[in-house]
Amino acid sequence: MLFCGAVLIYSLIVICLSWSEIREGLAIGRGEELLAKGQYEQALTVFTKLIDSNPDSEKLYHSRARAYLGLKQYERAILECEIGMGKSNSITSYYNYLNLQAIIYTQIGDYQRAGEICAKAISAVPHFAQAYSIRASVYFYQRDYYHALKDCEKAIQLDSSNTLAYKVKGWIHAKAGEIDKGELLKAIDCFTKVIRVEPRDGETYYNRGLAYYKLGEKEKALSDFDRLIRLGTSSELSQKAGELIEQIRKSN
Repeated sequence: MLFCGAVLIYSLIVICLSWSEIREGLAIGRGEELLAKGQYEQALTVFTKLIDSNPDSEKLYHSRARAYLGLKQYERAILECEIGMGKSNSITSYYNYLNLQAIIYTQIGDYQRAGEICAKAISAVPHFAQAYSIRASVYFYQRDYYHALKDCEKAIQLDSSNTLAYKVKGWIHAKAGEIDKGELLKAIDCFTKVIRVEPRDGETYYNRGLAYYKLGEKEKALSDFDRLIRLGTSSELSQKAGELIEQIRKSN
């Protein structure tokens, strides 16, 4: 009887733990979905509650940092990365936090610091693609297109599905398209590859639509601008897309 009772108690504990893990997994999924939709305030609430319940889960700080980044609360986002790195129990986790910090510093405009962090990440894990693609974006903003393109190619060589590398490569070709229209076709190809993997990436629909618009392919441009607006991921880009849609329709 004692043995059976012990087994029953153990089974109940396992069931409770499993349900707790399932519930946390569902909440994380919900939070990630909110991040993908650009609903950063709601995502922040979800991840804060999860961290309150499980403060030792280092991966949660990465998600909350991204919510703060979306809200442009950069100092809080950097602090979350520092906390997460302090709790990291693997080189991969540490690497991911370095990459996120580099993205934050890039958005702030501190390209020197962002570049230093990327170099540190590459030194730690040289066979991972993401640090190369982030550094490519840093080079792009510094208008060093040669090194940006080299890092894009390296990232794609390491990971052919690395969307950030294709984004930055697309930006470079779109920039070159101001002089050579043929470069716009290369930009469109890069942006299309991103959209295949990330069909909710509103910014890339906007960039591809702009490339189509500059090539005179108005229907394709309208389709991309309309898709961006329906996604609702960026009010600023949606406004710009709406203005371009109005211009195209007036010119027809």
